[in-house]
Amino acid sequence: MKYPWGVESAVSDPSGREKFGAYPDDEEVFLWARQGHRDRVLTAEAQVMDDAQKDGSDDAFGAALRTSGAVLLVGERLAGIPGALSAAAALARNTGARLGWVPRRAGERGALDAGALSGLLPGGRPLTDPAARREVSDLWGVQADELPRYAGRRGSVPIAQSADAVIVAGVD
Repeated sequence: MKYPWGVESAVSDPSGREKFGAYPDDEEVFLWARQGHRDRVLTAEAQVMDDAQKDGSDDAFGAALRTSGAVLLVGERLAGIPGALSAAAALARNTGARLGWVPRRAGERGALDAGALSGLLPGGRPLTDPAARREVSDLWGVQADELPRYAGRRGSVPIAQSADAVIVAGVD
């Protein structure tokens, strides 16, 4: 719910448009949805959507996005909010930041891209493909024969045998 107040407490934006989250007919459901939440506190998504309508020069968030090389990263939750991706794109455009999408299960894709999967080179390239081996060796600045020739250990091999330290992290 973008604006956590009803039409009777609407707030006008700089262009004069009234912003509110519910009409009186929806008050029962609105109050149920807001149970346990502080009054008039916008969600992070709502703040981004509001900031997208401004040039971002009046707050620290906008100032950070105007920094050279700034990237606004958005993901799965934003996609579930109607208009939010368009708002994020507008915010990036208004501030000069680049817009980046973080897909669900990005860590798994990152591990594949890094070459962490047994039998694959970085980028998911087959370990035994001569063209892939040349490509990776060129990118890394090493000889193709310096790359692993055989698939590494798999999960069935005790982890303690394959590394001095292992970090496993994730949220799902």
